[in-house]
Amino acid sequence: MADKKTFFRIEHIDSLGQGVSKINEKVHFIKNVLPGEEGETTVAKERKGVAFLNPIKSDKLTKVSENRINPLCEHFDNCPSCHFLHTTYQNEITIKKVNLERQLKFAGYEVNVETIESEIRTGYRNRIQLHYSIKNKKLGQIDSLTDKIIEIPKCIIAKQSILTKLKDLYEDSKWTSLVKDQPKKGHIEIYEKDGKAEISLNNRYAFGGFSQVNENINLKLKKLIQDNIQTNSNILDLFGGNGNLSESLNFKNRLVVDIYDQTRSPEFLSLNLYDKKALETLLSNCKFQIDSLIIDPPRSGLKNLNEFINKIQPKAFIYVSCNSNSLCRDIKLIDKNYQLNKAILLDMFPGTFHFETILFFNESANN
Repeated sequence: MADKKTFFRIEHIDSLGQGVSKINEKVHFIKNVLPGEEGETTVAKERKGVAFLNPIKSDKLTKVSENRINPLCEHFDNCPSCHFLHTTYQNEITIKKVNLERQLKFAGYEVNVETIESEIRTGYRNRIQLHYSIKNKKLGQIDSLTDKIIEIPKCIIAKQSILTKLKDLYEDSKWTSLVKDQPKKGHIEIYEKDGKAEISLNNRYAFGGFSQVNENINLKLKKLIQDNIQTNSNILDLFGGNGNLSESLNFKNRLVVDIYDQTRSPEFLSLNLYDKKALETLLSNCKFQIDSLIIDPPRSGLKNLNEFINKIQPKAFIYVSCNSNSLCRDIKLIDKNYQLNKAILLDMFPGTFHFETILFFNESANN
């Protein structure tokens, strides 16, 4: 007996790029759709009171959004990596802005989010990661619904040097020779360094050196910080990596904190900021009163952000995040000694549900 068809009507797109449809008081999610679209499909899986629907082709929809376009990439219907290449760029930006404003409101901050768009929508990534299975002879992206690897030989989201290397790996399955001495399952990262595509096998993400994947937007992000931070101030840069966000600032003193494999100058402190004694160690190593704090954590955020703020007591702080969910969780707990002055969405990752958020906080006037 064939699976029973379920009718859906998309109310909105969530922060993960999924269409949301409420069916018999139960929330259903489906990818590759747009607000207002309708159709019928089957349930792929259910868990924790929600259901995930199998995606369908656009020609099977019974109602189609006026904002739908032919997908820019031929892999779009199957590949799980991109989420908005079936709609106009302006609509993509609108969806992201609405989602961020909704999340900030839930966190207690009602604000009009400014947006900074990417000049290019494809061909921007300087790094991509692919999964492989020697047993299944597959290289590509993993579909969360089926756990299968989707091959993407004609991906268009990365820079040309990376796409050329990608095409070469797929040609005659050359990638299988590359991983013959590797585990049966793993990942291959292709990244650009000095204009040339390099390969990393089964290493941590950004093993060849972390950099923001969209170089043009990264420059705009740095300019925003430069324009909105006090000059000649004492700066603490947490999760700062190589100092990308603070290196071009006019500062009096600076301390950049992250985990480093090699010894660096005194301006850099190697410290696991998730360690239980991280804050105590940080304060004992910082030799100046902090004026401005910059924090750019991994996707997991920093759950005890409020504790850091209360102990450091900066005059202002800037929170940069690539995950609006963890960001809003963290700032929800901040004491009202600080007020949010500005929220900006930078489209660091066009075509996907991801984006970069930068929030500017200052001490409250009555503090």
